Amino acid sequence: MILGAAGVISARTGMNIVASTFLLPLGVIVYTVAGGLKAIFLTDYVHTLIVMVTLAFLTIKAINNPAITGLSSFYDGSIFSIKSKSSIIFGLVHSFGDFALVIMDTSFWQKGFAADTAATMVGTTTGLAAIALEKSSTCPTYPRGKGGAWALLLVVFMCVTSTTSAELIAVSSIPSFDIYRTYINPKVQDHQVIRVSHWTVVVFGIFASAFASALQYGEIDLNWMGYFLATIICPGMFPLAFTILWKKQSTAAATITPLLGLASGIAVWLGSAYAYSGELTVISTEPQLPYLLGALTSTFSSAIYSIVITYIKPDNFDWTVFLLLSKVRVESDDDNSTNSPVNGVKDLDSVTHPYLPQELKRMNLAATLAAIFSAFFMG
Repeated sequence: MILGAAGVISARTGMNIVASTFLLPLGVIVYTVAGGLKAIFLTDYVHTLIVMVTLAFLTIKAINNPAITGLSSFYDGSIFSIKSKSSIIFGLVHSFGDFALVIMDTSFWQKGFAADTAATMVGTTTGLAAIALEKSSTCPTYPRGKGGAWALLLVVFMCVTSTTSAELIAVSSIPSFDIYRTYINPKVQDHQVIRVSHWTVVVFGIFASAFASALQYGEIDLNWMGYFLATIICPGMFPLAFTILWKKQSTAAATITPLLGLASGIAVWLGSAYAYSGELTVISTEPQLPYLLGALTSTFSSAIYSIVITYIKPDNFDWTVFLLLSKVRVESDDDNSTNSPVNGVKDLDSVTHPYLPQELKRMNLAATLAAIFSAFFMG
């Protein structure tokens, strides 16, 4: 995201591309360190609101374009039509990549766990009301003014800063909770965990900017990276899902499978690129079809690897051990948080579930309805 946004800002404003690459995450690092996950929620809401309003105007303008002549033009093979082969491959590659992104990116998980599921009812109701109001003559549905370029620049900036903040929070939890607290210092104090998290945000922000600058000098553009990401993140999709939903999956399968899937996907991607072009360069590896083959291989080979390795030596994981995890308190928490049922527990015999039976019943019902809803529309 930083790579593409820096290119857009540089082209639109004339700013040095390296300067824009390093300045983009700067403000994000500041408010992420200062506000943590709470700041991410607030800024994401504001950014998304601005993006949605701007895109609504731009979309209406595009739909009203006189170049769109009707259903007959859908079959002329352009990138805007249903019959465009490149558009179909583009959609498939990014469908795999984006689906894997939602599963693999811990920022989605953290927001989902931190949010109140009941609050989604308000958003759904408000959205349905907005759809109803669109039919009213009082609803402004036509864009005015000629600031489309600046509006698009604003959209890019809001999207990138929002995404970067979520990534900073997601990455910071790995060294602080998964490594430092779990393996290096299990008796660490809460404020020490938060300090490690803050330092990780700063270091990763600098690293991301430096890495994006290196890609710029290596002539790796956002188009190349966008396709390549599907190949490298899809191998973890099935192993992660099996880790959560299948207690028989072994540690070896969860650890080795993503690496085997990644190796298989890269081999197919590079092999098919060489077969089509006869060489391996940045240009020859950029066509869509090799990326699609690599993404498909990464995704489904990892599922096969995980199942085979698991059945060689299956595990029998006890899910209740997660109830031993304790909550990390920050200074802004009230004193009642120390009485949480997930704090101060030493063994499974003394564990009480953090959710009441009524809440568990409601969550199970919501999960069932969500599964039926998803299966209906995906089917």
